[in-house]
Amino acid sequence: MFDPVLKPGCEDIELGYRLSRHGLRVVYDARAVAMMARPVDYHGILQRLLRQGRSELVLSRKQPDHAVQRWAGVANAQSRWRELAAPCDAQVQGVGLLDTFAANAARYGLPVEDTLLRQLYDGYAWVLKATKLKSLIEDRQPAEFRVDFNHAYPVDGVLTPNWRERLVCAGCGLSNRVRAAIHVLEHIRSYPEALREWYRCLRPGAVLFFSVPFRKDLEYHLVRADVAADGSIVHRLAPEYHYDPIRPDGCLCFRRFAWELLDQLREVGFERAQGLLYWSRELGYLDGKQLLLTARREGLAGVQAASTQAAGGFQA
Repeated sequence: MFDPVLKPGCEDIELGYRLSRHGLRVVYDARAVAMMARPVDYHGILQRLLRQGRSELVLSRKQPDHAVQRWAGVANAQSRWRELAAPCDAQVQGVGLLDTFAANAARYGLPVEDTLLRQLYDGYAWVLKATKLKSLIEDRQPAEFRVDFNHAYPVDGVLTPNWRERLVCAGCGLSNRVRAAIHVLEHIRSYPEALREWYRCLRPGAVLFFSVPFRKDLEYHLVRADVAADGSIVHRLAPEYHYDPIRPDGCLCFRRFAWELLDQLREVGFERAQGLLYWSRELGYLDGKQLLLTARREGLAGVQAASTQAAGGFQA
């Protein structure tokens, strides 16, 4: 239900946003009171803000809707941070000393002057704002993507990834700039759902590239197997299983794809859907008949225009 990429931060907000796109209304009631028993000290709340800001930055990359961007506060974050960067460390340290003094005074029943309390509260507000901005700026670095090895298996003592792996950013967990799938789609019965999920996960302007068993001589897919209403497998052609190092019996191939797949990618929302023939003397691809399918999620401007026209909205 919650998007694991966001981690603890704004995963609940993101879920509410996705549900709002399906008609759920989020109602604000000022009389509602939320009670949270989570004791946290000054430095603990700063660490929480850093995680929150990073999570909101990832959300803003995944959901380009204007309302999400405004809520996450990413607009002009760089210029706003420049105004606070120089005194930030000293301010954090100074407010921390005031916080410790006030806490010790309260512990021993000593009075604290109102002037000092107002100075402390103003300091809290400044530090919290600066820390949130700092988290948005620090994570705007080029992401380094690595294989996550969540489904890897040992071969001669070496951990070897298979087709289930993802490319993820080790820092934030984001994996939505490039999505690659090598001979996976034919094993998914409801493959249109996979196309929609690929589109959802990719950030605007990102590229999808994948390969599937492809019949270049056909306009429509060749369906080899399907699933009946009772859940049983119905074979329309002789069963075809592909090698899977995890399953000895292999993975069932439901279909071999054809050119209608490009139209289905465009229907989902992708642009520049195309098939590319390639060859390589060095790698042994010599006949030029290998096909790589690529598509691009529309850019940020197109997504924002579509979200502006869409019914409903997102409020928080």
